[in-house]
Amino acid sequence: MPIASPPNKDLYNHMNFQFFVRSMLLAMILSILPTGFVLAQKSSAHKIVVRVNGAPITDLDIKQRTNLIMMSAPDIQKQVRARAQRQFKAKDINERFRAYMIANKPKSRDEAKRLQKRFSQRIFERARSSVRGGLRKRALSELIDDRLKVQEARKRGVLIGKQETTDILNKMAKNNKMTRAQFDKFLRRQGIHPRSLMSQMQARVSWQRVAGSRLRRQVTVRSTDIDQAVAGDPAAERGKATEFDLGVISFRSEKAFDTAQYEQALAARSRFRGCNGLEKLAKGVKGARYQKLGKTRAGALPDNARPLLLATPVGKMAPPVYTPTGVSLYAVCNRKEVTNDDSLRQKAKQQLQNKQIGTLAKRLLKDLCQEAYIEPPVTRGSKARCGES
Repeated sequence: MPIASPPNKDLYNHMNFQFFVRSMLLAMILSILPTGFVLAQKSSAHKIVVRVNGAPITDLDIKQRTNLIMMSAPDIQKQVRARAQRQFKAKDINERFRAYMIANKPKSRDEAKRLQKRFSQRIFERARSSVRGGLRKRALSELIDDRLKVQEARKRGVLIGKQETTDILNKMAKNNKMTRAQFDKFLRRQGIHPRSLMSQMQARVSWQRVAGSRLRRQVTVRSTDIDQAVAGDPAAERGKATEFDLGVISFRSEKAFDTAQYEQALAARSRFRGCNGLEKLAKGVKGARYQKLGKTRAGALPDNARPLLLATPVGKMAPPVYTPTGVSLYAVCNRKEVTNDDSLRQKAKQQLQNKQIGTLAKRLLKDLCQEAYIEPPVTRGSKARCGES
């Protein structure tokens, strides 16, 4: 049976690939909005899946932690965006959208826009669902580790209490420019009970206290380690430090070692005519962002940028460098030697200490996993791991 012609054909004529680029961006924005996850019924939600030294982890706990991961983990959000983007770039996307519009028969432009939005949301929700389906193992693994962290913190008398976890959530609400009531409502609309977030925060902060009280005493940072950490600055050998006045133009990319962005940065560098024109240069390049870093010591620069900037004359721009978020261009607007007040070495020492504590904390958690009674046992072939968070 042939499909009836739409009541207003011009509502469909502008539905092309360019629309889908805009729709994709809209969907990405919508992805941070509440999605209304439905929690399981009590009959199955409170089923105990694992016991960790007698402490139960229920199916509801796993669902809640999965929702938390979906909301807050950057790697998961990146996966969702990537899957949605692939859908929006599919060759048949326009045909699918046209069929969707014809099936729903909008009678006005406003209704057509609402359908556009709904179509984009559906694609994004399918991407979320496909990613979410593989998170149960990760959620259970995190919960097992959290139970062990809380038990160890309680044993050592450093477990944070209800008031401290409440204060943490109050601060999180404030940082997101919400009242606590608004923040709790936001969490519930994401399918997350505030108690679940409090439980996660209790384990995380209490474990930091365990690491600080037990492990810091085991950490030793040698002077030679600090020397190596601040190496590369010739001024350091004279008890001084090189201080730069820097401007940076950044090109963001989700790809690692994005060659297209690197080529774009090289082209922008060829048009560099001095620090006074940096902001104007950035505005003339699509996707570029200018930032004045101001006074920055050599020891605080990224490892791959430091030698390039030390070799770059004042008033010149260093070659592009890859960063975790894309590509950056640094311009050396001024440089001088300053008296080293030891803050650089102190910062390097702190970073080395934290790195060692992190390594020891992972080792301690592995030991707790070996000693724990987990029923059913966590084995190589099981659906969860212990000691990975």
